[in-house]
Amino acid sequence: MRPRPHPEEAPAVLPALIPLADDPDPVVAATALVAVGLLATPGTGSVVPLLEAVLDDPRELVRWGAATALVRLNGPAAGHRAAEELRSRLAGLAELGEEIPFFDGDVRGYAALSLCLLDDAYTEDTFTALLAALPEVSGTEALPVAQAALRLAFPERALSEETPFAALDDRRRRLVRVLAESPGTWLLGGRRFGNFRMLVRSYGLPGDVEAMTAYMAGTP
Repeated sequence: MRPRPHPEEAPAVLPALIPLADDPDPVVAATALVAVGLLATPGTGSVVPLLEAVLDDPRELVRWGAATALVRLNGPAAGHRAAEELRSRLAGLAELGEEIPFFDGDVRGYAALSLCLLDDAYTEDTFTALLAALPEVSGTEALPVAQAALRLAFPERALSEETPFAALDDRRRRLVRVLAESPGTWLLGGRRFGNFRMLVRSYGLPGDVEAMTAYMAGTP
């Protein structure tokens, strides 16, 4: 992952980045848009109207860039259109984003983590979209999607080891079911992925599909 731009660079860099939002190459345009969102501040000129206008671009990758920029810049004030665009990007774009220099080109993962910056008004729709995406990812691409879902399911703290499945709230039970029913999500190159298992365990949940299934069934 390349270093995040520094805000002090904004006065010199933003004037060069903003025109690139219209670049015919979607990778160039999307990269410039995300950089604008990371460098600008909410009061920076007409940046927000520019980003909102780009949400009408016919190119998916460019719309992802604009939505990401809006959320990174404005957080909960980014608006419903930006949130909807990022949620829709959870379903794909992996092959389109390989050349994006942010988050190693994992546009779906960056969308997942960006959605966590929104407020509670967006949480349920975002959580549902993340659960739908989890069975479709594996390996390193599964990590940010699962991390985002776990953050939303456990906003305050991890479970204690003694917490039974029946005592979980609805959101946590839904996440456990998806994880238990998505064995491929736990794999990297056909093998169990230790980093994914550690991520899940860090929230007090079982660290493999078999244990997760037994936990859901209430068996030791």
